[in-house]
Amino acid sequence: FHPFPAELLRDIFEFAAQDNRATALTLSEVSCFVREWTLPAIYHTVTLSAAQTVSRFLAAISSPRGPSARVSPGELVQNLCITAIGPLDSIQRILRLCVNVQSLVYGFSITAYHGLANAVTPLAREQHLLGFACRDPIVPSMLLSCTRRLHLQIATRSLECIPALIVSIPLTHLAISLTSAAAPNTAVEAIVPTLQAVLTGNNGLRVLLIQVPGFGNEKVAEEIEAWNSKNLGDDRLVVQVSPMSLVCQWNNTLRPQGGGLWRHAEKKI
Repeated sequence: FHPFPAELLRDIFEFAAQDNRATALTLSEVSCFVREWTLPAIYHTVTLSAAQTVSRFLAAISSPRGPSARVSPGELVQNLCITAIGPLDSIQRILRLCVNVQSLVYGFSITAYHGLANAVTPLAREQHLLGFACRDPIVPSMLLSCTRRLHLQIATRSLECIPALIVSIPLTHLAISLTSAAAPNTAVEAIVPTLQAVLTGNNGLRVLLIQVPGFGNEKVAEEIEAWNSKNLGDDRLVVQVSPMSLVCQWNNTLRPQGGGLWRHAEKKI
């Protein structure tokens, strides 16, 4: 690369790696120095949706690092989404190695995971419990005290656990994606007492977002608009339709230019 300054080359490679993941993977094979520059972009956000990807990722972050590497690949992971339901022992090892995760998506059974010996969870300030993660009752001990943003995908009948979670963890943002197929007004009206219990006396909670099924349905959109216009007298409560994919929504939340989960709600408040 002579005679270009190393700092300029690094800026170019880092920009290219951050712009496109496929480019980042290709650049990582150019040289050991370029690999070190591009690895942060490759491992910044990781999604594991099947047992095979869990095994491959574990192998990648468990491999001995090169002599020029200052940190291990697992330490570079900032955002981690595991929607694969297993194998749990491999997931446990991944969570132990990815110590710097800030946003964590669970798609596997938390109850089963916490049943493992020496279960370790990264100190993530943002947690999303989707699918199998919310199949069993959620208790405060399953969550981290450092969590400030929490997203749960649960049925209406499971909402009784929410007030206890709010008391035990000082959340600033709470999102609830309902799995019920009821009409938005019916679904939200049914949980009004719970919402009032969550909002009352919780001045630290800045956003309470309720997402209801009905993507692409104009009638659902009209019902949501009607509900938002009357709400509970508390501007922190926002109701909106759930997206087609909660994982894609999570990915959009991580992008500076994206909308995602929290930005859309904050704009409505």
